[in-house]
Amino acid sequence: MSASWSTKLDELMENLPNAVAAYLQFEYLCKRDSLFSEAYMAKPIGEYLISNKTLGSLVTEYDHPAFEKSETGRSHQLDFAFLRSGEEENPSFALETKWYWANTSSTLANGRILNDILRLRLLVGKCDNAKFYFLIGALKEDFEKFKKNEFYKSVLENEKKLIYIDDIIDTAYKRVKEQTKESIKKSEIKSFKIRKKIESTDNNICTVCLWEIAAR
Repeated sequence: MSASWSTKLDELMENLPNAVAAYLQFEYLCKRDSLFSEAYMAKPIGEYLISNKTLGSLVTEYDHPAFEKSETGRSHQLDFAFLRSGEEENPSFALETKWYWANTSSTLANGRILNDILRLRLLVGKCDNAKFYFLIGALKEDFEKFKKNEFYKSVLENEKKLIYIDDIIDTAYKRVKEQTKESIKKSEIKSFKIRKKIESTDNNICTVCLWEIAAR
């Protein structure tokens, strides 16, 4: 990964949470907050990312290279990816997203979040010269409740520390999809690291938070 490419991506990611939060704030003021979801965030995320013309071609619902393609149904896919010219099988960037509602079962929400993080971790050994990110959006009040969650404290607050999968609270791991667990086991992945956390600022309605997922 060239230093210039990496720097450009870092700069782009620094402003992504604020860009998404600003859009959600406008939609909230238009009384559309009951529609908020991962799908609802796709529009501002996609429009923001595609505005940068130097990092590759932006694609959505990109087939995850660590899983076999399904012949009968939908394959395992990543929410967003950048592809360099001529390297369609080697994404240089991937992003998974989740919307968090405080009234959702914490066990279910934690499992879904951990599943996405582990799916990103699987890419580390599959893709060369790339960076991988996980984004959560929530109403500000809901996100403050999420921060008190033991899963949040033990996993998402552990920036720059190696997190061993066996040490993650058992209830969250039980909710991870079986295909993800099997791929993690097959790849002999034992841990991951949250290299960087970026949180939206100056927004009293929504919080959007971004984490970079790495191997070490």
